[in-house]
Amino acid sequence: MAWKETDKVYTYDIHSGPTVVFAGDTTSGGPPNYAPGMWHTIDLKPLGVSADATFAEINGFLIITDVDPDIDNLTATFRAPGSTLHEGNYQMQAISVFSGDGARQVQSVTVALVNGCFQFYWQKTVGGVPENGSPSSFLLNLRLAKWGVDAPDGQDLSADISALQTRVSALEAAPPPADHSAAIAALQTAVAALTATVNGLSDQASAVADLQARVAALETAPPPPSTPTVISVPPEGMTIQFVQQAA
Repeated sequence: MAWKETDKVYTYDIHSGPTVVFAGDTTSGGPPNYAPGMWHTIDLKPLGVSADATFAEINGFLIITDVDPDIDNLTATFRAPGSTLHEGNYQMQAISVFSGDGARQVQSVTVALVNGCFQFYWQKTVGGVPENGSPSSFLLNLRLAKWGVDAPDGQDLSADISALQTRVSALEAAPPPADHSAAIAALQTAVAALTATVNGLSDQASAVADLQARVAALETAPPPPSTPTVISVPPEGMTIQFVQQAA
């Protein structure tokens, strides 16, 4: 499967993404793919989602075929593995209030991921109690619309980048005989650490890339030409005296 990346958010390259949940009854009375009234863990990695993904957007149909006189209720709850969110805090719901009414709704939810997985719980009730043998039919057909990797929150590195830029500018303006090796090594370490932190933050990555290029240019610049030492001899000449020290 192919995904299109835009700022670490991946959307499916066809009109609708792959099916991730198909649960409910069928008109022939067949069993659901996922039993109601219990949590199920859904792994998205086989669909091409990376293990470091932090969220996914799920959308699709909630369908009720209502053929009984009571109120039919279909709910779905989503959470990250390890979360203690109660199934009563559902994010999707469809209701049919009378026989012959029914429901067919398109709904969407964004769920947090852990290791490319989320948990899913669905419930069907008729007349306020869990459905058991009702002639009404319930179905959830949900697809993966997009997924992504969130950038770290609160990472404003503009001050760090500005400080590094000042240090690089000072090196670039230094007199030719200066030995930059120690300063360049320190800058390389600082830029490497900054690069690791802002990896994926497009607004600051360009500034870090510029710093990397400038440090590399300093590192590969040819050494400055040596300046010969000139000794001036006065017209009257010089006297050199050797003194032997006693042993």
